[in-house]
Amino acid sequence: MSCSTPMKSTRQYFRKKMTPNCFDIMSSSTTDLSSSLSIPIIPSSSMNTHHTGGHITCVIIGDSGVGKSSLVVSYTTNDFPTQYVPTAFDNYSVDVSVGTRLVHIDICDTGGKEQFSSLHGLCIPYSDVILLCFSVVNRQSFDNAITYWLSRARRSNAKIPIILVGTQMDLRSDLKTLLTLDQQKLKPVTEKEARVCAQKIHACTYIECSALTEKNLKIAFDTAVLTALEFCDANTTLPLPPTSTVPLIEHKEQTNNKEQKHRRTHSTKTWRKLVSGCIGV
Repeated sequence: MSCSTPMKSTRQYFRKKMTPNCFDIMSSSTTDLSSSLSIPIIPSSSMNTHHTGGHITCVIIGDSGVGKSSLVVSYTTNDFPTQYVPTAFDNYSVDVSVGTRLVHIDICDTGGKEQFSSLHGLCIPYSDVILLCFSVVNRQSFDNAITYWLSRARRSNAKIPIILVGTQMDLRSDLKTLLTLDQQKLKPVTEKEARVCAQKIHACTYIECSALTEKNLKIAFDTAVLTALEFCDANTTLPLPPTSTVPLIEHKEQTNNKEQKHRRTHSTKTWRKLVSGCIGV
């Protein structure tokens, strides 16, 4: 599917939309929620069909402190946040090109604490893909991801595609972290263990990444985009790439303090694998 209108600019800036205080949001009306959170509050009969013009919503859930916000900030600004600030709800937007199609992505970063549960109920039902996050060096967050968070996501929207994401993979080799875990008689969650879990919970795939080193970071979000398009735009067949290497997901030129620019590409083999439905785990 091609973009219906030509792009007006070759430069797209990432935008962070700050929201009101979470307690004010939860006590406001549905109309106010729609305008303040930029969430498409739509009839249930139209759920997951609102992106026919190339608009998808990705919601990130998981325990507090596992690095959800760091993933989004690092991905959208190429800069790792050095200070931890608990999140209630943040919304990030970006335009990317998938083949010849222009896709607008809303990334909803949700808080991991119980007091923000009302916000999760607003986001998840209208999302197109969920990144279910846990820290590979925090086994409790892993257990919570596959029990509490998975259950919450399925209750809100049983058909939503879920990608299991292991964060902070760089800490697997961090001596201080390993010593702390050893003192508690704990070990990091292994990649094999997480992949087996992803199969059991019927997640589309498992990806582990690091916001600090950015390893697999772009793969995680690119996979989310392609998974959402495949599941929520099933009647549209994406054009196959004519050559062995094509710019499948091309992010509009982005800037930050370092004026870094990135283009994301996938090989034909990877492209076919990603859009074939669920990636094999």
